[in-house]
Amino acid sequence: MGAKQPPSELEQRLAASERRFRAFMDNSPAVAFIKDSQGRRVYFNRTYRETFQADQGELLGKTDFDLFPAEVAEKLQETDLAVLRSRQAVRMIEDVPTPDGKTHHWLVIKFPIEETPGEWLLAGVAVDVTEQKQIEEELRRARDELELRVSERTANLVAINTQLQREIAQREQVEAALRREREFLQHLLSMSESDRKLVAYEIHDGLVQYVTAALMRLDSFAGAVPADLPRENLDISRQLLRDALTEARRLIGGLRPPVLDESGIVAAVEYLVGEQTGECAIELVHDVRSERFPPLIESALFRICQEALTNVRRHSRAQRARVELLEEENSVRLSIRDDGVGFNPADVKARQFGLQGIRERARLLGGQATIDSAPGAGTRIEVELPKREADLGRSA
Repeated sequence: MGAKQPPSELEQRLAASERRFRAFMDNSPAVAFIKDSQGRRVYFNRTYRETFQADQGELLGKTDFDLFPAEVAEKLQETDLAVLRSRQAVRMIEDVPTPDGKTHHWLVIKFPIEETPGEWLLAGVAVDVTEQKQIEEELRRARDELELRVSERTANLVAINTQLQREIAQREQVEAALRREREFLQHLLSMSESDRKLVAYEIHDGLVQYVTAALMRLDSFAGAVPADLPRENLDISRQLLRDALTEARRLIGGLRPPVLDESGIVAAVEYLVGEQTGECAIELVHDVRSERFPPLIESALFRICQEALTNVRRHSRAQRARVELLEEENSVRLSIRDDGVGFNPADVKARQFGLQGIRERARLLGGQATIDSAPGAGTRIEVELPKREADLGRSA
């Protein structure tokens, strides 16, 4: 028997190549395997053995049916045969259990290797992507849940928006109705002031003129009556005519004082203050730059001041009162204060229309009225109205 021949250079290179291959594959994090055409394992790397907790003898020559449940082995065999028939590499996800009983998801690349002419092997490399799949599943569930919440929130927002649109439409209808009502009431106020003015002019140009002419004739006749004739009836008649003139002028002032149309609101308020009688001293302060305001505004200021001063005279028992009429940038402010006995606004009866009328006049014209009072603390009535006709009723 001859001495053993040292390996040839080719054999040395093949051995070195095989060592490199095994070192590379055994240190790869991926599971690697090779099966023959019958599905028997002919190669597996160290990662494979460690993953499936088996040694060389337990794996070599074994098929998938020897290692895994039948339903798993059938699916693996199906894909193996498909690769061998197509002679094409395939990339897929396969579910294969590990010895701990848990099913893992594997990203597998299977490809055919021709060992000898006509003899084909199946090689595969697999990476455990269970964690990534779990993350993807959690992300999918989170996305689905988010989409569901967004859908629900969107539906809620649509419902809320629909409800808001209905409420806006209803509010617009109510505002339109209130605007029409306010415009109608403003028209009634204007008509009422026009009627008052007409009646006042009729009294002034009719009754007052006739009474004045009659008084002048009686005065003239009185100068011609001899001193020795009785004059009592004549004097009584003259006094009655004078009283009638005074009453007629009072009626004219209450209906529509000419000074309001002729000279404006400042002169009209001065007239009202001057007409007040009694023990209360009334001070008037005004700062008005405009010559005139819209007729409805002037009428409202006059009527409010008239009502407030009437209340001062009749009810307050005040010693002093102050009337302020001030023009501001976009409004006119009227304030009437007194140091009288005051009252509790909550105790004012609903059928006592004076204070309520002040509030309603201000509201209808787009302004606001404030009435402050308390027993023993006097009373303050303050009204602010827009000074331009275009702003009438806007803030009511």
